[in-house]
Amino acid sequence: MKNTGTIMVVDDNLETLIMIVNILQAEGYRTLPANSGELALNAMDSQLPDLVLLDIRMPGIDGFEVCRQIKKEERTRHIPIIFLSAEADRKERVDVFDLGAVDFISKPFCQEELLARISTHLELWRLRQHLEEANCKLSQTNTLLHEEITERRQTEEALRESEQKFAKTFHSSPVAMALSTLADGLFLDVNEQFLRFNERSREEVIGRTALELGFWDASGQRQAIVADLLAGGTVHNRELPVLTKSGELRTVIWSGEIVIIGKEPCLLSSAMDITERKKTEEENKELILGLQEALSQVKTLKGILPICSYCKKIRDDKGYWELVESYVTKHTDALFSHGMCPECYEIAMNEIQKLKIKE
Repeated sequence: MKNTGTIMVVDDNLETLIMIVNILQAEGYRTLPANSGELALNAMDSQLPDLVLLDIRMPGIDGFEVCRQIKKEERTRHIPIIFLSAEADRKERVDVFDLGAVDFISKPFCQEELLARISTHLELWRLRQHLEEANCKLSQTNTLLHEEITERRQTEEALRESEQKFAKTFHSSPVAMALSTLADGLFLDVNEQFLRFNERSREEVIGRTALELGFWDASGQRQAIVADLLAGGTVHNRELPVLTKSGELRTVIWSGEIVIIGKEPCLLSSAMDITERKKTEEENKELILGLQEALSQVKTLKGILPICSYCKKIRDDKGYWELVESYVTKHTDALFSHGMCPECYEIAMNEIQKLKIKE
């Protein structure tokens, strides 16, 4: 199987350079030959190799400086470098590794050893790249997981706070409240006002249905309510008759809505007792009817009354003429008291004087 990868060969000895390039190309590698350090560094501006074979002693920029330049740059520092040299002493062999090289091969080299080391370091480099990519992905996954955990904790905390607020509102509400399963009406929780209104203990209610406890005055009430809830999701301010434990029939304003608890549809309901208010309303209606009847019996005079312009008598519906006071007494509840106005008093006194003079 042919090898893959691009190898840069840097050597000022043209014969050595051509020999190494031929060996590598015969094994399937792509090559980037350079006979100087300057040319090698310039070539990396346009194409990056997967590995560099680098001679130490070259005119101009030597192999050590080329290695320094490659390892200094962010985009090239990951490239593995193998040094080739015939004259390197022990210190130089140590220095190449301090500079970041991965291996050192002495000239003249064995072809099989050269190819084996190149293959090994390319494979190590690929494994390192894969490991770095995996670590990067793992880091990203851990970051996302941490963010998700943080978000989930925040959501759970907000949910707990919401549940606590709901529970506090639910249990302290002045109206009767209950939570039951939608399918069969099984009571899951009720507040104290619900228990007081229905005259029952919590043990009597939880785990049982309203039908079993005889809350509904009519057996079809719950089915009708559930049908309306399924159609619209909520029911508001419906006036319903319910029975207490003692058998007393009371009237409530009932509201309910469908809520999901643990993926199960449930019914959250509230009921406000308006029995006394209904009684007051009925009493007020009776009072109003009584007043209306009393007012209808009050005698009133209205319309045009035929009255004599001379004697001031009034003609009744049967055609008889009556004195004003007699007619008004019959047709109203008014009572008369007799007296004289100043004008009539003066006339009467004049008449009396005249009579006295005649006598």
